Amino acid sequence: MKQQSKLQKFLIIILITAIVSLLGTGLIKKTKYYETADRNFFSFISMLRYSLVDYPFETFTNFGSDAASLWDVRYENDALRRQLGAVKHWKSRIDELESEIEELKGLNGLNSVYSDYQLINGQIQS
Repeated sequence: MKQQSKLQKFLIIILITAIVSLLGTGLIKKTKYYETADRNFFSFISMLRYSLVDYPFETFTNFGSDAASLWDVRYENDALRRQLGAVKHWKSRIDELESEIEELKGLNGLNSVYSDYQLINGQIQS
């Protein structure tokens, strides 16, 4: 009979160990402890991936979009400030014209003018 070499013995031991460990994990998978440990392990890996990869990437992406929207808001605020300045100008102009109308009504002895009346739409039937 042939003598087995050390390499063959080592390979047989590795093969037997792999088969026994695969059968053992098949039996262990059925227990509650393994399911809990498995779930905890994968939740830890998921949390680790989120905190090291996903969250920094989302933060960087959001920073770019936030900076872009900040510039849009700035331009909008500048336009609103210009409109606010125009509103102040037109308000003072309206006040000036109203006082002028009141002065002219006093000089001409008028109680009212056509602009004091509220206009309504109507139709004439014949």
